[in-house]
Amino acid sequence: MASPARRADIAFVVTVGLCLLALIAFGVVGRRLEMIGHDDFSRIWAGPRAVILGHDPYDPVTWPATAQALGTLAPDTEIPVYPYPLWVVLVLLPLGLLPLPVAALLWLIASLTAGIAGLHALLRQYLPERPGAHALAAAILLLSWVGLLSLIIGQWGFLLIGALCAAAVCLRSGRPRAAGVAAVALAAKPQLFLFAAPALAVRALWPARGRAIEREGLRFIAVAAGVFAVPFVLSFIVRPGWFPEWLRFAGSALLPDSDTIPALLLTVGGEGALRAAPIALLLLVAIGLCFHPRSEAWLPVWLAVSSAGVLYSNSYDHIVLIVPIVMASGVAARRSRRASWIVLGVGALVLLVVTPLMYQLALMRHSETYGVLVPLVVFATIVIALWPLRRVREPTARV
Repeated sequence: MASPARRADIAFVVTVGLCLLALIAFGVVGRRLEMIGHDDFSRIWAGPRAVILGHDPYDPVTWPATAQALGTLAPDTEIPVYPYPLWVVLVLLPLGLLPLPVAALLWLIASLTAGIAGLHALLRQYLPERPGAHALAAAILLLSWVGLLSLIIGQWGFLLIGALCAAAVCLRSGRPRAAGVAAVALAAKPQLFLFAAPALAVRALWPARGRAIEREGLRFIAVAAGVFAVPFVLSFIVRPGWFPEWLRFAGSALLPDSDTIPALLLTVGGEGALRAAPIALLLLVAIGLCFHPRSEAWLPVWLAVSSAGVLYSNSYDHIVLIVPIVMASGVAARRSRRASWIVLGVGALVLLVVTPLMYQLALMRHSETYGVLVPLVVFATIVIALWPLRRVREPTARV
């Protein structure tokens, strides 16, 4: 008879297989292929392709015409330059060498593989021997609306899930160098991890006993900083003046018109309520700081803080919430199996049922300003479930 761990692996693999068959049967994969050239991935690919052909992705005068000439989705009018930092362009130069259809297919395969493999590793760490939890998490990843949307338009979601899971799992299992390499991928969309990245560093460095900083934490920071330094420095050598031009336009995206707390406050209460946005963000941080860095609850709470307190995001970015949901469910299981299922169940309800309703609401309103309610609900659920464990230290555990 198969062991519980083996049954959990089988449940995950079978669910993934059935979900992938469903994506093919219901035309999701076909729709992804039809979107090539009219999707977000075409914008991602356009940057490295343009550099290879000798064009400047950060020239607002020429970039719209260049992107159009490359046969990709035209830039947003408010951001008439390449929307990602130059270090992203440099890392993705190999993709720029490929024709767009080939690059898009490779991106699709790599994204799915990274997301599925990363989630499986996370489940084995935090929810071992739980076949039902493994199956439900796989279904959330592949069948949730935010997951489908991220897949169809070729966004970063699945790759970021893979990187985030790899960083957390490697740190927890005592592999700080591998964790540092994985964490560098989060720099592709740094606005999503403004709180998560420091929380990873604090958890890694915080002394397990005594006052000595953890050596493995230092290795994690050193590798992450060293690997990231290469494309970061090269970006200023290749095109010294890119950052001010990119920041000038990318900064406009921080205006409260997407699914963020400032946008929600502005929508609900007008300009007066918008002034409360800093207080709301500070409240999220204060709640996060109630959890001890050596508590297993620290990371899932701060990953949820990062999603709820983001200054710019879109609905498809909510797929990364599956990571703190799974982690929190595993941590809650130490106190109560019921609490563990509540966290996973609420997460499934929000991502499988609520997100498509929120998207329909956004289409009707031509605005996603209510979208931040999704990460806020997940944050509240995680905090409530893990609050009794907020000061419980795990001196022998590594992240």
